[in-house]
Amino acid sequence: GCDEEIEAVVRALSGGFVPPGPGGHLSRGKVDALPTGRNFYGVDLSRIPTPAASVVGARMGAKLLDAYLADEGRFPETIGVTLWSSDAFQADGELTAQVLWLMGCTARRDGAGKVVGVAVEPLESLVHARADGEVAPRPRIDVVVQMSGIVRDSLPGVYALLDKAVTAVAELDEPDDRNFVRAHVRARMAELRAVLDGVEDASLKRLASYRCFSAADGGYGGGVELAIDASAWEDDADLAEALVNTSGTAFGADGRAARVPPGRQMAEYAHLLGRMDLSYQRAGSAEADVLSCGTLGVQGGNAAAKRALGNGGLRLYWGVTHATADGEVRSTADEIAQALAVSILNPDWIGAARARGYAGASEVSDRVNRLFGWSAAARAVQRHQFDAVHDALVTNAETREWLREANPYAFEEITRRLLEAEARGLWAADARRLDELHGAVLALEGDIEEAMGSVSGEFQGAAVDVRTRGQVKEWAYAYRAK
Repeated sequence: GCDEEIEAVVRALSGGFVPPGPGGHLSRGKVDALPTGRNFYGVDLSRIPTPAASVVGARMGAKLLDAYLADEGRFPETIGVTLWSSDAFQADGELTAQVLWLMGCTARRDGAGKVVGVAVEPLESLVHARADGEVAPRPRIDVVVQMSGIVRDSLPGVYALLDKAVTAVAELDEPDDRNFVRAHVRARMAELRAVLDGVEDASLKRLASYRCFSAADGGYGGGVELAIDASAWEDDADLAEALVNTSGTAFGADGRAARVPPGRQMAEYAHLLGRMDLSYQRAGSAEADVLSCGTLGVQGGNAAAKRALGNGGLRLYWGVTHATADGEVRSTADEIAQALAVSILNPDWIGAARARGYAGASEVSDRVNRLFGWSAAARAVQRHQFDAVHDALVTNAETREWLREANPYAFEEITRRLLEAEARGLWAADARRLDELHGAVLALEGDIEEAMGSVSGEFQGAAVDVRTRGQVKEWAYAYRAK
């Protein structure tokens, strides 16, 4: 039950004892978190991933391969996986187990059930049952783990485990077409040997085998979303540079890559980004979707980086394990379409947002902003989706006037993002919609200027001054894509 919380708070403020209890999310089956009102603690990190999470991770790994095989007709060689701390604290390490499974590994446990290392599965045991029932050998996939700053700070055992798996698999004497980790590490060592004269093989191998990356110590989040929010980018290379420079620090079982210059670490990260076949993100919970949380910075950044640094496009997939018993993997584009359908394009959702007034309008603006971000970075938004958003928020007079009155600044953001999408060629808006949008912007600017009262000098109500990285000398990047 949830009727003990106030009593527990009062007891704590009075210096009394509050009984401890496990934390967790009820949507993840963490029923032992009840009753609430206890002094909750996190999970036992020495048991991550749990045996149950390993079963789910293997199942989701197979589903991810199914999705890529259906799209491309072959196994991927290099996968980018976004790892958040919610995987350990809410899902017992399901995604961590999935990464291990993709490399043909499992967690090795002691008699008490604690994870003490990595067990490498025999190559002959690695098979994949296709959707049509055919069973075929599967290779060890090369996985690049893109970690949040919280994973970097609070879960060193998790990324150390994954790093040990990479180094163990890279040492195996197996065919290149069955062990992409070994093949890629060896090929990269040869390339590095040609440009890093005099560096011993052990150091070259360590550099070529880093697969866990995050922001440098003290940094959180990535630069892609910030660049998009500020409109401070011109092309894919700008977004690639933002991603690499803000999340291209390598981490391993031996700690930070302190002896490797930051620019060299970032160059390795950029090399891996350019080689990616797909990027995978797992939904954190049922309460958040692709338009309500900061997920585009990595997946969208990966897509932009692949266009700038590699060849062709990048497949983007979204994993969900809380909605069905078996879990599912679908394209990120499908996830965006679903998130649009249940929110901005849903009259009931808009009605609930209207009831929240200023805050509800701000939430609408946030979702439009993220939709624009997915379009800018991942090219994952279609014309008809922008059309539908415009019609729901600008053409619809009732909704337009509510936004304009309840939160003109949120409405300004909405209209500005739609105009920017059209100006950047992301949305081929027709003449009618553009006329409506321009009319809404002019009316809104008049409202904002009138609210400002008397001002001196030139002033425009909805003006935004944009400075790109090249215009600010203090924004010096260690890695440059151009």
